[in-house]
Amino acid sequence: MNPLDPVRCFLKAQVLCALLLAWTASGEEREWRRIAKHGKQQTPVESEQKRGTCVKDTARACRSGNSGNVVDHVTQCLAGSSTFLADINPSHVEISKHQAYCSADMDPAATRGTCICGPDYCADTDNLCHRGTYQVINEVFTITSKAFPGEKLYMTADGKVKIGIPPDPRAAQWRVSQTGRGVKILWTELYTNTIMQEYESCATMTDSFGLTFTKCSRIVGNVADPRADEMGWYIELAGAHKQLGMGLGEVHVQFRSATTWDYFYISPVTKEGLACEARGRNCPGDVGAFSFDPPLVGRMDFYLDYAPGTLPPGLGAYSTTAAMALVLVCCLTCVYSADRKSKSCISGILMIPCEEIAVCLGFKGQGATI
Repeated sequence: MNPLDPVRCFLKAQVLCALLLAWTASGEEREWRRIAKHGKQQTPVESEQKRGTCVKDTARACRSGNSGNVVDHVTQCLAGSSTFLADINPSHVEISKHQAYCSADMDPAATRGTCICGPDYCADTDNLCHRGTYQVINEVFTITSKAFPGEKLYMTADGKVKIGIPPDPRAAQWRVSQTGRGVKILWTELYTNTIMQEYESCATMTDSFGLTFTKCSRIVGNVADPRADEMGWYIELAGAHKQLGMGLGEVHVQFRSATTWDYFYISPVTKEGLACEARGRNCPGDVGAFSFDPPLVGRMDFYLDYAPGTLPPGLGAYSTTAAMALVLVCCLTCVYSADRKSKSCISGILMIPCEEIAVCLGFKGQGATI
């Protein structure tokens, strides 16, 4: 046996170990770089997911991976989650499965963007990502307007919401979901990748003197790229039903934007969706009163909202009943605490309506007036 053979074997083993360590280190480096650019590796099938069940854009500002260190970049969109810095280990963490990532990582030239929720999370109006999707009402609705009976509310291909006869019935078949904070999201069976939302539309115009100016108006239409700071509605009782709850006859509701508090109404001229301020005159009026078929009122899986500064419908009816009962108790207390002469006077006053009714019915007796 050659005495140099053991030395050669040992040297070969050392070389193999060094190559293995180098390959492992390069693998970890590649994994760390992949994590730093996790936004590009995000592969949720958003095109197949209905926008109304899960909005991804939180509208929360963030910086790309080229700005700041990697730890700050990874954690800037994770506020409110249970992820700790110790969990961010390049050897085992899959950032794409975490709560959110920065949209700026999708564009190499961008330095700032917004936080986008991961596959298992959805944005809410608090601008954070929450696990799970929104609660969807298991019903398909048609919506009509009090001002335009017989016509249906529907979405159009150019991003508008109109009242009339839809070219495709699915454009007027509405679905409703509710976020964890109670905001309602609406979309249709034909346009599942958009939601109904208020937005501002501006146009440059020229007056009679040739001067140009910009005119902006608040539009209610369907949006394909919704953001959490602009999405959602509160659905309230409209008109005389606000305080009395159920009321009589057909119950109408109104839509109030969750972000601007503007009300949704239909333009009598164009029959397109617009928004008006709550303090405006006749806002929203009959053009902003809508009814659902099947009705929303009375459902176990849905609750109506109430306008700011007012009591909930059920509590409003209860408070009215309690106030009337309190007034009646005060009257009875005054009657029973008064002396005999005052009681006779009070009794006579209380009997006047009864005597007048008896006279109207043709009864004439002692004490009845003619």
